[in-house]
This record gives sequence, C-alpha cells and structure tokens, in this order.
Amino acid sequence: MLQRIRDGLQGQKWLAWVVLGAIGATFVFWGGSSNLDFRGVSKGDAAKVDGEAIPAEEAARAWSAEQQRWSQQRGNDIPPAERTRLQDEILDQLVLRKVLDRKFANEHYRVGEAAVLE
Repeated sequence: MLQRIRDGLQGQKWLAWVVLGAIGATFVFWGGSSNLDFRGVSKGDAAKVDGEAIPAEEAARAWSAEQQRWSQQRGNDIPPAERTRLQDEILDQLVLRKVLDRKFANEHYRVGEAAVLE
C-alpha cells in the first residue's frame, strides 16, 4: 500500500512535501502535550491552590525531570500504571510546595543570616 502511494506521488513531489509539512506541523504544535495528564483545570494551569495557579509548564518541567531520572536509572520507558502514579505524585508535591510557601509567607517565617551562613 505504501509503495502504491509512493508511486502515485512520483511526479508530484510538492504534494508529498505539503502532506509531510502538515503532519510535521501537527506534531510540533499539538503532539507533545499528550505526555501530561493533569485534569480538571484551565488550559494553562496544572492545578490551583486557594485560587493561586500552578502553571502547567512547571508541572511539565517536573515531569520531564522525572522521565529523565527514570531513564537514567532503569534505561526504559515508564510503564502506564507507573506513569499515572508518578504524575499524581508530582502534582501532589507541587501543591504541597505551594501550600507551604503560602503558609511561610503568611506566618512571616524567616531564616536568620547566621543560620544561612552556618
């Protein structure tokens, strides 16, 4: 079948380039987002904590780092069941960090200069 398509496009290379360009543009603008599965929030947010958004880009960076760590340690792709669990953990960590940051800011926690130097 692929051979028949190739033979049909022999005299029309411009058409093959248009089709390949359209397929490539689809992957560039849409294909990479399927790696994330953060649901129930607006398009640009991975989650919201008390009305404060956690950007999807932050979640994507954390997920990318986790995938890289996984491949360095195990040398293969993350299984689907493990992928879901890891994505949930990443989102939980981002939410917890946002809650703690807010708590520390509201309670005016500060680290003294001596503790930093220590």
